[in-house]
Amino acid sequence: MTKARNTGLFRPCLRIDGRNMMRYSLLVMTVIGLTACAGCNSAHKSQATSEDGVDEPKPPTSKSLEKQPKVEKKPDVVPAVVKLPPPDPMRHQPNLPPEQRMTVIFEGKKRVVDRTAAIKVGYTEIPLGDDWTPKIFEPRNDESGQPTLNRYRKTFIALATDQTDGDGRSLPDDERNYLEVFGVPPAMGILRTRFVDDAASECLKSVDYGLIGSIPQLTYRNDRRERRHRWKVRAYRKALKRAMKRAKVTQLEEFEPQKKKLKKKLAYVLKSDHEKRVLAEIEKRLKCDGHMHRKYRHKRGKLDQGLRHAVRRFQRKHKIYEHTNLKKKTMEFMAMPPLNTNYLTLVRVINERVASAAGIVEDGSWEARKGKAAKYRGADGKQHTVKNLVRDFTAVAIKALDLDTPEKALAFFTQRPLSDFDTLR
Repeated sequence: MTKARNTGLFRPCLRIDGRNMMRYSLLVMTVIGLTACAGCNSAHKSQATSEDGVDEPKPPTSKSLEKQPKVEKKPDVVPAVVKLPPPDPMRHQPNLPPEQRMTVIFEGKKRVVDRTAAIKVGYTEIPLGDDWTPKIFEPRNDESGQPTLNRYRKTFIALATDQTDGDGRSLPDDERNYLEVFGVPPAMGILRTRFVDDAASECLKSVDYGLIGSIPQLTYRNDRRERRHRWKVRAYRKALKRAMKRAKVTQLEEFEPQKKKLKKKLAYVLKSDHEKRVLAEIEKRLKCDGHMHRKYRHKRGKLDQGLRHAVRRFQRKHKIYEHTNLKKKTMEFMAMPPLNTNYLTLVRVINERVASAAGIVEDGSWEARKGKAAKYRGADGKQHTVKNLVRDFTAVAIKALDLDTPEKALAFFTQRPLSDFDTLR
């Protein structure tokens, strides 16, 4: 380009080369940026006006913020998380499965709870179901931790529930296993049947138990002595009739002879007659209780071998260790109503289960001698009286179960169906 004169009308022209071109482009971009910013400010001002023409409040400036009083910012309050207490492990849960249920007497009231929780807090579980066996027959774990069953456990339960006899055969309907004298007490379901059926039996209600208890025992005689006894009774009765005819007395019980021999004969005959009436009530008691089988071939009114078989069944039912005679202890049980004898059996059954569950062996079998109580030397060096812990624990359990009278025991069994005693704990 040609040089121009430096006059007021003309200015020197720039040389457009690479370096001047870069400066020129930067200048153009700067101008464009400033123009765009001016447009943004105008747009912001137009947006700050509301649709109804009222200007929105302007944001505070730094100076206005300095004039305002400072307000302390409080930290955000986070609500505390309320943790609910865990459910009571001993709460009443009537819908638990049978294998998890345990009935607990809590403050005099019955409550169905989880058996694992009850054992954990210190309760002792007393099995009252038909599946109970002594501890030696209970399932155990082997060395590897696997459960193992005792082979005799099934047999024990079958005997206790009157399912099979000692040979494993099914028990007839009219037969019962009275094996308590051999260490197999009856199951609780069997006891329930006894309580309920005996309470409804009109035959047992007709027995004169007071008459049975009026004499301590009945004397068994062999054939020779029995024939002699009958001859004496017939001879004495004839002599008394002649004396009563002279005294003008018709009833043997009203006759009061003056001679000593007649008094002895009268006492002998009256005793024989009274024993016959007692024997008749005993026969009724045994028959109503299901002990007088036809196969025994007992002749009514005689103390024969058939009666011995029936008495033996009665003794085995009530765990009486006595000869098959109608002696003191057997007569005492004969004179008790079935409700009382069944209650004694219930106490013995609970006694066995409490001792097994609590793991105690102090049963008072060490008897006191010469009127002195048996004692032992304890760890403290002092003498202590030997206690019957089995009896004491059983008494506590019976009281807690509200079974301290025969009437309460009958109500206990009446209020529960037979199925409840499958696995009652």
